[in-house]
Amino acid sequence: MGLCPDNRITGGRTHAAHTRKVNNRLATALRMAAQSLHRSKSPLGDWFRRIKSKLGTKAAVTAAAHKLVRILWAMVKHRRSYDAQRPGNPELIRARKERSLRRQADQLGFALTPVHGEVS
Repeated sequence: MGLCPDNRITGGRTHAAHTRKVNNRLATALRMAAQSLHRSKSPLGDWFRRIKSKLGTKAAVTAAAHKLVRILWAMVKHRRSYDAQRPGNPELIRARKERSLRRQADQLGFALTPVHGEVS
């Protein structure tokens, strides 16, 4: 489907590690679905935005399409329906968002205090 790297290794050296150019309708549909993750508030959307900030848009779309293929394959293989909460650990997601907000507040000269309960 052209969604994973085509590693060309010879003699222990990597000569090329890019995705192949293919004309596959499913891959195109998955890339379109991956682009829509940018606006999604799901754990997959959070993951996509993190990857996009690291790799750039094109590589992030390909990586997200590859992740969607793996999710679809697991659904077919194990005959299970999709569980939206499974890809992300809610505690880790909350901790990551809190850490990001604290970092931004420190940069702007503010201090965050919790409204309910204690900070872990």
